Amino acid sequence: MKSLCNVLFTFCTALSTLSSAAGLIRAFGYEGGNVNVSCHYGEGYEGYEKYLCKNDCSDSDVLITTGQTTKGRYSIYDDKKALKSTVTISDLRALDSGKYWCGVTRTGKDIYNEVRLEIRQDSCCDHVTEKESHDGGSVSISCPYESENQNNLKYVCRGTQPSTCLQQALITSDNKHRPENSQWTSAV
Repeated sequence: MKSLCNVLFTFCTALSTLSSAAGLIRAFGYEGGNVNVSCHYGEGYEGYEKYLCKNDCSDSDVLITTGQTTKGRYSIYDDKKALKSTVTISDLRALDSGKYWCGVTRTGKDIYNEVRLEIRQDSCCDHVTEKESHDGGSVSISCPYESENQNNLKYVCRGTQPSTCLQQALITSDNKHRPENSQWTSAV
């Protein structure tokens, strides 16, 4: 019973040190890429320092503050008109996944928004089929799919990074993203 009281006391103490401003913010990015984490704050806090921290948010866990603008792989921008601070984390690594806090420094308890960041591996294409042709020639690409994906968008792109594949698609099944000078054809 005594250990249960200790656990409850510790839990209540931990809760009392954090004052949350909003719900959980979920963000994801790809290894090697960048991610923007935007945290909203209330009116009246425009002039207060904003920061991003990890883990328990002790002083050593603070990654960047609005007083620094850029620090290593982190940069921060406080949009006072939109009432939000945005932190950009560059050169993402798998170890960047985890729990973060957006904070607003104030007298007494700071205001926090919890952030869960997931970093995904930026690779695809376990099975690659190479096609070759000569200038002015054509190439036929066949991409089989399951029947439940019949109505889903299909696309062909170069490279092995899913984070940029759709934006750089050479052709899509709805033909909306095909570049003007594309010589690709598809029977998708």
